[in-house]
Order: sequence, then structure tokens, then C-alpha cells
Amino acid sequence: MRTKYIYLVIFFLAVCPVGGESVWKQLPLHNEQKIHSLTAGIDGNNQSILVAACRYGTYSSHDSGKTWLAYKYYSFVDTPVFTSMLILGPKAVAAQSSIYIRMSDSSGITWIDNHMISMKGVKDLINMGGIIFVNYDHGIAKSLDSGDSWNYIPQTGLTDSCVKTLGLSGNSLFAATADSGVFVSTDSGKHWESASTGLPGNGNGGIINVRAFSGSQDNMFFCICDSGMYRLKTGPQEYYWEKASSGIPSTSTIQCAICFIGSDSQGYIITGTDSGPYRSPDTGATWEATGSGLDGQATGFNAVAIHGTELYAATDAGVYRSTDNGSHWSAINIHCDVLSLASGKSALFTGTSEGVYHSTDQGASWSFDSIVSTQNSNIYAMATIGDTTIAVKGKGSSWNVVFSNDTGNTWSSSSVNSILDHNTGLAVLNDCIFVGESGFSGIYKSCNYGEYWTRVEDDIISASNYNFDVSLVAAYDKCVYIYGKAYIYSSSTTTTSSGFYSSSDDGDTWTLCDSGLTGSVTSFAASGDVFFATTAGNGHCWRSLNRGKYWKSAGSMSVDSITSLLTVHNYVIAGTSDGVYVSGDQGKTWHAVTTGLTNTNISAIMTDSTYIYAGTRGAGVYQFPISEIPVDVSVKKSPLVRTNAIEKFSVAAERITFYVPSRMLVSIELFNLNGQIAASLCRNVFESGNHTLKFDRKGLSQGTYLLRVHTGSSVTNSFPMVIVR
Repeated sequence: MRTKYIYLVIFFLAVCPVGGESVWKQLPLHNEQKIHSLTAGIDGNNQSILVAACRYGTYSSHDSGKTWLAYKYYSFVDTPVFTSMLILGPKAVAAQSSIYIRMSDSSGITWIDNHMISMKGVKDLINMGGIIFVNYDHGIAKSLDSGDSWNYIPQTGLTDSCVKTLGLSGNSLFAATADSGVFVSTDSGKHWESASTGLPGNGNGGIINVRAFSGSQDNMFFCICDSGMYRLKTGPQEYYWEKASSGIPSTSTIQCAICFIGSDSQGYIITGTDSGPYRSPDTGATWEATGSGLDGQATGFNAVAIHGTELYAATDAGVYRSTDNGSHWSAINIHCDVLSLASGKSALFTGTSEGVYHSTDQGASWSFDSIVSTQNSNIYAMATIGDTTIAVKGKGSSWNVVFSNDTGNTWSSSSVNSILDHNTGLAVLNDCIFVGESGFSGIYKSCNYGEYWTRVEDDIISASNYNFDVSLVAAYDKCVYIYGKAYIYSSSTTTTSSGFYSSSDDGDTWTLCDSGLTGSVTSFAASGDVFFATTAGNGHCWRSLNRGKYWKSAGSMSVDSITSLLTVHNYVIAGTSDGVYVSGDQGKTWHAVTTGLTNTNISAIMTDSTYIYAGTRGAGVYQFPISEIPVDVSVKKSPLVRTNAIEKFSVAAERITFYVPSRMLVSIELFNLNGQIAASLCRNVFESGNHTLKFDRKGLSQGTYLLRVHTGSSVTNSFPMVIVR
């Protein structure tokens, strides 16, 4: 009997959406929190840099505020605010919370956590030709090495050692004291003389409190005090001050000021008050309000910086910029530092380093939900149960689970804060909440919205003296999945064991499901019976076709780490340290989808019925239409397939061709990866010869399918096919 062979060639065609390549859209999730200080300078690479400091971190920008990089600093004080910053080429130095001097070796982009110099009352930093001066409760100190070390200056003639603020005019260093007025030094702080002439008294026999200095030259140097602003005048042998804020309403409190040469070569002064900014073109003789473009809480300036001819203002509602000498202002959108994402019944939720934001219009607008008033506001995990939103907040070794039943407007705490040290995950299943803890406390469950919590890893570890380090918590299709490492202690040794476990009874019993899986699991996703997992440190993906019983390597991405994983339709989506990757062939090959992402450090990904959302570290949330996933699949040829039925079977973009050696029944069907029939293409008796079928893709979602060819009652062949729109 002669054997018939089919020579099968399959072409995978990438079809771009109409209108060109789709891109990620950055959503308007802006950090509108109070900016306390602002500085501009030149970094170690001779590039312009702008650094803004809010309550618990800094944001740096190299492109005039178009994009920002977030850095979260930590402190044991309640208000870790940078009150003053200097950029010193490759280094930067900051005064924090009136307690510490902080250092940066990256021009203020990041800050060295273990290099904090204690200095009570520290406030202002002044750079005089490379010598850095700072005031604190015991006087003035200076640094000759960009802030790495400090020395107290014996201030001869400075009768009050409690210096509240410093200023620099040319080579003259000015110091405002608590009770004795203003002093000046012309020899780098060694000797001082009084310079308070013209300043009003405080009613108690002393000089009025001077809060700040501004300016750099004698005719453009000012002090700000409770009664307004005063300009420095110099005589042959004396310094004196005259009122220079008569045009500013007496009801307005001046908070800051800056003197600069504008783009028209005109000298200007900009003052920030609690009622908006004012500008003077004549060294303070006349003033005009210049608040055009400032909205809501942005009217009050906390600091003003200049770089070139552009002005930047730190406000209670973010950073604003002016390119016309302060006449008009526009918001610079500092996007949030996103840590987690969740989708509820009526809203999207974003966990950030400031708190929670929610959107009821798929990210077109956002509302801020201030969960706490303390610094422990990192929202590292979120989930929803019906109308209830759950968030894990905290930092370091201090964590808590909080709940909201009104879309984030109000929050209540649970009792888990007394046992939770290092959160690593949050999952919801059957109205129960599961929280993982990487500080050796294990996995906790609450089925009453956090009122009571119980540990549920007893079935995994039989020893009595142990710790359980959980690095992943996930839920899917009536099961909870965790990855953990057990440390079992005896009198003389410590043994360890780790694994990927599943539970179908809310954590009462657990089953090990990691055969063939190596490495610490960092993310998990599933579609039908097909499971996907990624492991730490190597950008590697694993796949199981039988719900975790056996695993095989699926493929790798050229990234340092994978932070999150999800499935949508027939695609696997991975959020990584280097952007978003998509696989249309069950993880075998991955394709970067990063067009439009100005920040590719992805912290979380999420999907609703229409979009994929990607949260980034410092650039907010991006959105991409599911229907336009542009998987770039190269033209490939399948292996040669032989069958004893039909021959020369091939698939092109819109047709299927094959050769039938003799009269027979042929059935061709398209299945999705869940085993469901997506389309029945033909079931006919074909005569011997060549045949062509029209392949109509209308109604088929993009993704991976299996094309199965039947002759008679037997399946002769099946193979994957990718449809891309």
C-alpha cells in the first residue's frame, strides 16, 4: 500500500492595525501633593537637572519636567521633608526635617540611606565657591568636601548662635538669628558684624523674625520677614534695609522670592505668597500679580527655582513652570510612583508611594484617597471583594491591611498590623483574604474583612520551630497559590525547603505543584488549564499544560526582572524592569511592546475588558487597547508534517490550500487554547486533486489557535496558528 504524505508549510503573518503602530498612552495620574523644595542645576554629566522634594521622596527631571524619575527616601521622623537642596555636579546635598544632612552621589536622583549626618535645626544650604555652609541650632557649619564632612565655625561677633536662615550676596554671607537680628560676614564666616539697620522691631526689644533671604548681588538682595520684604542697601561702612514690598497686599504672607534676569534681559523679582505670586521689574518699587494659569492649591509658592530663562515653582499642588518671566504658569505633571494596581466593580485603583488613587472612567481622571497621614503610605498590594477595596500599606517592617467600602473615600484598619512585617502579596478567593509575609511569618487568611487572621501554612510544615518566607500569593479558579521557603530549626542545624503550593480548600491543605519548576517564583498567571510562572533574577518563564502538575521551560526575556504576569485572550503579558512583553505562543517567544512608554520600569500590570494598564516607578500609569496588541511574529515555517491522507496542505493570510490524493471526507476546525471550537472551516467530501478554501478571520479574536484537520473519524494533524489584527 502506497503511503501518502502531506508537506505542510504554515506562514504566521503579522498584520498591523489600521492607522499604524499602536502605542501606550500615559494616563493623567499626577502627583498633586505638596512640593516643599525645588532646585535646578547641572549634574555630573553636564546635563540640566531639576529636583523637586515632596513629603516622602524626590522627583528628578532632565527634560524641563516632561518626565520624572521618583525616589522614595525613608526616615524615622514623622515629616521627612527636604527643606533645602544643592546640586554639586555628580553630588547633591540636602537638609532634611531639621534633623539630618542627606547625601546623593547621583546629582539628587537617588539618596544614600546610610549616610545621614545628624544636625539639629538644620535648614539652609549655601554654596560659596565650593564651600558649603549650613545653619543649625548651634550656629553655622561648613563643608569643604561637598557635604561628606562638616566642621563647626567659631563665629566671632555673632552674638546669637541660634541661626534661623542663611543668605549669600556676592562674597557676603548673611545670617538671621532667633533674637538678635541679621549679621554679615565677609571672610567666610570667621568674623561677623550686625546688619539689621532698617528692619522693624518685634515689639519685645528685638529685631523682627527674618524667615529667608533671596538674591545674589547687593542691589538685588532681599530678606523676607513677618512684615514683608526688605531690600539690602549698602553705604560706605554700613548695611541697611528698606521696605520693598509696598505693592504686595499686607494681608499676604510672603513665603519665598527669587531675583533673576529675564529672557528680555530685564531684571525681575518674583515673590511667592499665600495668595499667589507677584512680580517686580524695578527692584521692588512696584509689583503686579502674575498668577495666570495657577489653579486651586497651586497659588501658594513654597519655593522658586530658575534654570536658564525658565522659572519653576513648588506649590501645594505640584510643580509649575513659566517661560515668560512669570507672567503665565503651567503645571508640570509629576506622575505618580506606582506600586500596585487593582480593578473593582466600578473603579480602577492605583497604589502609589503617597496613597491610593481611583478612577471611575478607565483612567481619564483620578481622585486621591489619602489612606494615612503618616509616612507609612506605600501601597504595595491591592485587591477587591465586591464593593470592598483592600490595600496593604507600609514600609520597612511596619505594615497594615486597610479596607474601604466607599471607593476609597474612607478607610479602616485591620488587626493584621501586629503580625505583618514584610508584605509580598495579596489575593482574594471565596470572600477570604490571603496575605503573604516575607519576614518569616508565613501566610495569613481572614474571612471576615480583616477582623481576625489565622496562619494557614501548617499543612506545609510539620515542624514546631520554623519560619516561613512567602514571596508570592495568587488566586485562580477556586485555588490559592503561594511560593514559600521554610526554615526549620533544630538544636544544632537549620534546614530549608521551598516550593510552589496550591490549596483548593481556603488554605486548610496544600499540594506541592512545582515538578520541573526551578527557581523562586515571582509572578503567576493562568488561562484555562495552562499555567505560567516566572522566576527571580533571569527573566525566565515556565509553562504547565496540566494546572501545575508538571512544568517546562517556556522561554526567556532579556530583562533583569519580571514583576507581574497576566493572560488576556490568548496572550501572556509580562511587566518587567525593561517594559512590557507579549507572547502569542504560550511563552515560547516574547516581543517587547514599549512604544509610547517614557518609563519602562514596570511595577504592575492589570486588565479590564478593554485595556491593559501598566504601572511604572515614577511615570504613573499607561494604557493600551487589548484589541490592538501588536505582536510582531516573524515569518516562520513549521516542521515537515506527514500524514497518510491529504498532501500539500498550507495556510496563507486568507486561504487554505491542500491536495487530496483520493476521494475522502475532510473536516477542518479552529480551536482556542481552552479546547473550544472557535470556527468550523469545512466538513465536505473532496474529490482527488487540489482544493482551496477561503479563510475568513472576521469574528475571531487575535491570539493563538490550534488548526485541526480530520479525515474520516481520525485526526490527522493539528498545529498552532497565530491571528494578529
